[in-house]
Parts: sequence; structure tokens; C-alpha cells
Amino acid sequence: MLDNNGNEIGKVGSQSEYPHYCLFIKDDSQLITNSCHFYNGMTIGVDSNKLDGINIKAWEDSDEYIYLDEEMRVYAGVATKNYYT
Repeated sequence: MLDNNGNEIGKVGSQSEYPHYCLFIKDDSQLITNSCHFYNGMTIGVDSNKLDGINIKAWEDSDEYIYLDEEMRVYAGVATKNYYT
């Protein structure tokens, strides 16, 4: 994670092989990240208020995130008032 000046403020490790997509929810309260391997993917959600100093290790379960989807790859998305598409 980088701040507005490009300084590292935290780390969110990939939960699958190839990290490639991030999206903030419309009100910026949550960040989702997706990583994939072949036809499967893993999407996690992180509380945006906890990004400063966060250190989520790759491939490890953590109380710092929630699983949103454990099967699909994400290549594009839109955050609306009530959900992601």
C-alpha cells in the first residue's frame, strides 16, 4: 500500500498465485484485492481505516481481511452504493 506521495504505508499479500486487481468500495471504507491461478481466483476485503501499517502476509489466513470470493478471477469492476459488480 502506498500513500499519496508514493511512500509505502503497509502490505497486503496475495492470497493466490498472481495478484492483479484492486478496487475501493464507493465510500472508500473497504479495499478489495484479487489474485488468481489458472481459472480460479481469490478476493479479499480489507478495512480501509486499517491500511496504514497493515502487514497481511501472502498465503496466510488473517483477521485483517475477510474472504469475499474464493473461486473467481476479477479483471474489471465497479463499486456502487450497495455492492461491487
